[in-house]
Amino acid sequence: MSFFNPNNFRNFSYVEGVSFLLLLFVAVPLKYLFAMPFAVTIVGSLHGIIFVAYLVFMALTAVQSRWTFFRVALGFLAGVLPFGPFVFHAFGKQGNSVATADN
Repeated sequence: MSFFNPNNFRNFSYVEGVSFLLLLFVAVPLKYLFAMPFAVTIVGSLHGIIFVAYLVFMALTAVQSRWTFFRVALGFLAGVLPFGPFVFHAFGKQGNSVATADN
């Protein structure tokens, strides 16, 4: 079994989702409400690295698991929306096979 499989991708996408939520709901309020711009610098940089890794991981998983273009497009959209990775994988758990390998 390859490392780039849907289960590992799901786990990594949760990390990406949490980093995005930390950026939006912790670092940005710290910057604007408490004049702490370094929070966005640190969390934003980490999130940027994680997001690029998310895209690479998704591409490799998509090739390995033979995802359709539609599924890859939804995965990309999920990566840029708050709570997106969680919703993307919730559909897969409900049998809609958006984020599962059985398609």
